[in-house]
Amino acid sequence: MLYLCGMEKEFVPYQQAVALKQLGFDEPCFAAYEDKKWQLVEVKNSISYELCLKTDTFPVPTFSQAFRFFREKYDLHSEILLDQTTQPKYCFEIHKYEDFGNYEEIRIGEWFLYRTYEEAELACLVGLIEIIKDK
Repeated sequence: MLYLCGMEKEFVPYQQAVALKQLGFDEPCFAAYEDKKWQLVEVKNSISYELCLKTDTFPVPTFSQAFRFFREKYDLHSEILLDQTTQPKYCFEIHKYEDFGNYEEIRIGEWFLYRTYEEAELACLVGLIEIIKDK
């Protein structure tokens, strides 16, 4: 395994990776956390949870994989929004679609809390995890 070179921000943090696994995420991943050091490492081929049971690594999804998981498994759709009226700031929205054009707004992030897209993205992922855990 080789250490990732600047790609760490593409993968969800360890705590959220654990929560995703508890919610049923079991797709192959291209990176993993090493068990003893909890450092994100790159793998040559995709790594599955079954393989990780026999090794000291823990697979970690990308943000894209995590958001797709919530869309496909729980029908929860999210978006990060930008407001540039004074300073750039971000928020997120989470929706559940009943049918085409009809949706229920589940959660909205606060505009003033997120100064970067990445902050809003992580908060949105945490929000998605909390919604499912609270069911």
